[in-house]
Amino acid sequence: MATIYEWIDNSEHPYLLPGDVAVRQYLVSKAHGLEAAEKYFFSIPENLRASCVYVALLNCYTNAKSLRKAEGTMQKMRDPGNANVEAYNIMMNLYVKMGDLQKLHSLVLEMEDKGITGDAFSYTICLNAYASVPDIKEMEKPLMKMEVDPRLIEWNAYTVAVGNNRPAKIIFMVLVINAEH
Repeated sequence: MATIYEWIDNSEHPYLLPGDVAVRQYLVSKAHGLEAAEKYFFSIPENLRASCVYVALLNCYTNAKSLRKAEGTMQKMRDPGNANVEAYNIMMNLYVKMGDLQKLHSLVLEMEDKGITGDAFSYTICLNAYASVPDIKEMEKPLMKMEVDPRLIEWNAYTVAVGNNRPAKIIFMVLVINAEH
């Protein structure tokens, strides 16, 4: 795959779109590491540095658990208003990996303040994070939001909510099945 991108770079008429650049960003990171990915990012012309390219860089920093650089990139995305739900999900995941539930909570509040609607992944990240503590009150918040929108709720959300309590899992599954019929 990297060879294809090298060929495109060397051709006379490279027709790159930001999505192509984002994929290459990911490949460079996987093949050559974070430093090479950063070098590649800074070589990208400004007109190709779309939101998806910043998201790819954010992913590179998250995979390397480079909190400071990830937060800096996220701030660059916020300034022109390019921070989308995918970027927020990546940062939420990083905060969970780092064990910083306070920053996770702050990010969720920021999304709400900015009118950025979370997706199923957003709510699942929160649900898993608060289930690991466990914090029942905080777990209820994403569950209630998920239940309002049928596109967001999945049966496994309830199993996460009840943790390893097998009898509670069975009761929840019965309730879900009964609610569907």
